[in-house]
Amino acid sequence: MCANYERQLVSEQGRADAARDKAKQLEQALKLATEELEGVRSLHEETLRAAAGWRAEGGAQLAALAERLAAATAALEERQAAAAAAEQRALHTVTTLTVDRETLQRKLDALERDNAMLVGQYMKKAEDMQNEIIDLPDNVEELQEQQLRLREQLIVCEVGREEAVAAERDLRAQLLHHGALLHRQEEALAATREQLKAAKEELDRLQTERQQMQQLADKLRHSNDMIEQLLEDKKRLQNEVCEVRGRVHALQLELDNSEKVQQDFVRLSQSLQVQLERIREADTEVRWQHDEDVSECPACHTALPNNKKKVHCRHCGRIFCGACVSHTVASGPRGAPARVCGVCRTLLQPHAAPYFSTEPPQ
Repeated sequence: MCANYERQLVSEQGRADAARDKAKQLEQALKLATEELEGVRSLHEETLRAAAGWRAEGGAQLAALAERLAAATAALEERQAAAAAAEQRALHTVTTLTVDRETLQRKLDALERDNAMLVGQYMKKAEDMQNEIIDLPDNVEELQEQQLRLREQLIVCEVGREEAVAAERDLRAQLLHHGALLHRQEEALAATREQLKAAKEELDRLQTERQQMQQLADKLRHSNDMIEQLLEDKKRLQNEVCEVRGRVHALQLELDNSEKVQQDFVRLSQSLQVQLERIREADTEVRWQHDEDVSECPACHTALPNNKKKVHCRHCGRIFCGACVSHTVASGPRGAPARVCGVCRTLLQPHAAPYFSTEPPQ
């Protein structure tokens, strides 16, 4: 995107230089024409009256062009304000995610320290128990009571260990999730900054063009004595009108492309929300899908044949077409390749390109 804007900037600079050279040539031509017209002013009064109507028409066209340029400038300012607001929201979200991530990391570190302390404490007690002298009760009742106490202590230790492991696993999952969100927000913030930069450059270019047009209008207002060049001036003005119309059309296309990009971001946000809900629901239901329950691919909506064995994602258990489950990740202690869908690959490989990086999800 930056390279395209740089090429456009270089092209616009070249056009501006050409326009300045053309203005200098026109100034020289105006000077020569003024000197020539001083000797033939009395012969062209009638032509001057006819040309007054042409000048009025050209002034009306210039006024219409000024209105269009003002509307385009207002639209760009609105886009700039929207981009600034989006940047502020993204920055706030990134800050919040960073604070949450640091909080979760501190909780995880504290949990690991507590777990290590508990393990060390119980190991120490186990060593003390090995060194202690075995003193068994003399009767059956005391022996049974001692067995019950030991069993309760064992249950308490096991429950504490399982809770510590579950809490550690949940905190790690939350940390990974917040890391992914932080990465996406940073990318969105960078894209918003690029759009804001491009909008500022476009506004500067339009202001420069507006100044050039204003200078041209001033020159036209001072060229009332150029009788011989009235038809050529009219033709030139018509060409400039066509050029400005083309620029206005190009700006409209750029505005439409920006709106399309916003729509793509909206669809991406909706798709990510749907995928997040599916991931949350997967913890409360059986993940594996049966072949007869699925008739089309949930990613690209391609119809799946019933006479062939359908392909499952090895992580979420859902059925996809062959193209949508073409990614592989290492599985098991041997690192055997397992076929997974794009969403699961994004979850299992956080450093890989996300599944929506090539095109917005459907």
